[in-house]
Amino acid sequence: MYDFINKLQDVMLFNDVIPPHLDITSTKINRFKSQGICKHNCCFYSIFYNQIGAYFGCWRRDIHVKWFAKNFESLTVQEKQNYLHQKEKLRKENEAKKDIAKLRCKTKWDHSIEACESHAYLIKKRIKPIYCRQHGEDLIIPIYDHFGEIQSLQSIHPDGFKLYEEGSSYKGGYLPLGEKINGTLRLCEGYATGCSIYEAIGEPVFVCFTANNLIHIAKWIRKKYPHFPIQICADDDRRTEKKIGKNIGLIAAIHAAKEINATVIYPDFTLIPHSENLTDFNDLFCVSGIEAVENQLLKGVSK
Repeated sequence: MYDFINKLQDVMLFNDVIPPHLDITSTKINRFKSQGICKHNCCFYSIFYNQIGAYFGCWRRDIHVKWFAKNFESLTVQEKQNYLHQKEKLRKENEAKKDIAKLRCKTKWDHSIEACESHAYLIKKRIKPIYCRQHGEDLIIPIYDHFGEIQSLQSIHPDGFKLYEEGSSYKGGYLPLGEKINGTLRLCEGYATGCSIYEAIGEPVFVCFTANNLIHIAKWIRKKYPHFPIQICADDDRRTEKKIGKNIGLIAAIHAAKEINATVIYPDFTLIPHSENLTDFNDLFCVSGIEAVENQLLKGVSK
């Protein structure tokens, strides 16, 4: 048991999730705050039956890891059956939570108000409140499914901290900015990035919210608009690459582009001093202005 806890803690730390005190007797989903990284209980873990492994991650940072203490194929028949039973139970619980969460999201959206242009996040990002509302002090960003219904909400605190509505899922969800489809379609990750691109170009932008969600929206957009050029406006996660050896934004964008025959473009900061922490087109918008974004989108660095 002690060895299992140590191994699980090491794996969680390796995946940038600082573990709490682990209750390995509980098979439910336990939520917690990753000290020094998250301000809210957006991290989670669930121990598989007989401590054969665990599922853990962070909803805010789109970290989802399934880990087995030993090779899955080496598990006994009973252990595999227990795992599959637990997996199906969690799936049903999650589906039920999603249905309830969708109703809660719609109610929250209906009772929200027009976003204030002086909201701290909008001022920091230098964007206008496009297709968003405000609930209390939080900005509320709708996330739509393929039928045009709200499936989740992203709340953005004044300090920029982001959370998705508890129990809901953003997977496969998107936010369209712009309506008339008559030219290049653009996909990006974040809301502020999408607003910056839309303001600079004036053509439709689809906000996908996370790197891992790009592929899902890209496939759907290609199927829906088979003859339009698509440009994926990637985040250049240079800081993450230095930390874990992977540029998650570029990797996800390039993978999605190959799947749907699209192009990838990312912001070029080489001529901007002290730009080590800049990653996306909103950063470029903030430091260099709208013309720089427009010029790079039309002529910039691509992969």
